[in-house]
Amino acid sequence: MMCQDKVKASNLFERIVAEAIDLCASDIYLHWEPQRLVLRLRVAGRLQERKDFSNQLSEKLGDEPGNELVGNQVVRHIKIRSGMKSDERRLPQDGRLTIDVSGRSTLLRVATLATLFGENVALRLMGCRGARTLDGLELQNHAKNTMKELLRVPHGLIVVAGPTGSGKTTTLYACVKKLAEDAFKHILSVEDPVEVPIDGIQQVEVNYRIDLTFASALRSILRMNPDVILVGEVRDAETARIAVEAGLTGHLVLTTIHGSDAASIPASFRDRGVEAALLAAALRGLAAQRLLRKNCKECCVKTELGETHPFFSDPTVERLLTSLRDKTERAGLKHPPQKETTEAPCQGCQGTGYVGRIPALQVCPLSESLRDLIRRDASPAELRAQMGRERIPTLRESCLEWALKGETSLEEVSLVVGKE
Repeated sequence: MMCQDKVKASNLFERIVAEAIDLCASDIYLHWEPQRLVLRLRVAGRLQERKDFSNQLSEKLGDEPGNELVGNQVVRHIKIRSGMKSDERRLPQDGRLTIDVSGRSTLLRVATLATLFGENVALRLMGCRGARTLDGLELQNHAKNTMKELLRVPHGLIVVAGPTGSGKTTTLYACVKKLAEDAFKHILSVEDPVEVPIDGIQQVEVNYRIDLTFASALRSILRMNPDVILVGEVRDAETARIAVEAGLTGHLVLTTIHGSDAASIPASFRDRGVEAALLAAALRGLAAQRLLRKNCKECCVKTELGETHPFFSDPTVERLLTSLRDKTERAGLKHPPQKETTEAPCQGCQGTGYVGRIPALQVCPLSESLRDLIRRDASPAELRAQMGRERIPTLRESCLEWALKGETSLEEVSLVVGKE
């Protein structure tokens, strides 16, 4: 009977992963509630409960009183496959496993956490589609072309800001793939973890258990004399300092940092102890990114908005309507699409109104005026004002542009970047 339970748990887990891949989910969550285990998938950045799987996970193994749930066996199966201690249920654990589903190998990063009702499990699907190119990211033309121009600089620091899950690493992967087209460039990365192996790039994974941190790995990488360095994230003062110094000593450094927009990046580095003068000298480009859910083409419709609608009184919208030069494109801009609710859920989007996501990227090359402001330790507000004078699109403008083109809704833009 025990062997049958293990097989049942293994088969159920494989079907869960297959469902996640089919729905292009980024994460799988097993969350304990009183007397049941709930399965949730993160699809296009939003959680969805899969009730059919939740019911299966919450069934008992056999009819005898006191038997454990199928979910307990599935959690144990995941822990064993990912190299964790199956009998340790109190302390958080991390691991990873590889699973073959539908003839395709998928890497999952696994984390457990003991909660009041049981041991929760989070699984991140890593690089199911591989690293994409800049041309394959669905970036807006102005952002893509500006980023390509930035990548032509021989040395310096390019930083992308955004919250967790905003696609920063995906964009940097696309950038280093572009740089790797030059066979004469020596490219090294330090990441936590390595999400996607990329041809032509030597990738190093952080391992805190052996004191291989971003900072220590970066010091060793500099001794390898690379042309390009990808630093997965600037988390601490030492990593920030070394990244800036590397940009000043002949290396092109690409990295990410948590921040609200491009103008907030210098302040984040200053908070980590980097001198304003050194930062100003090293920086070549600032960028910020968000992901927006794409309208479902099957069920979303355009809503007629009159000329007096408050939407058109927004100065940002007025600027965008003026700046978009394609007359064919502008012909439909006055009717941004809105999600339509119907009684029968759309099969294409499972009734959510959205399928997939698109990136909104703000890219700001560093002008001498901006560099001088950073050198003088100007505030983010002062930097935003100067970016406006230089007609650099804001992050909100990039998001609204997608709404005006019918790719996302105003509701989604408000959720992601707010109304102001």
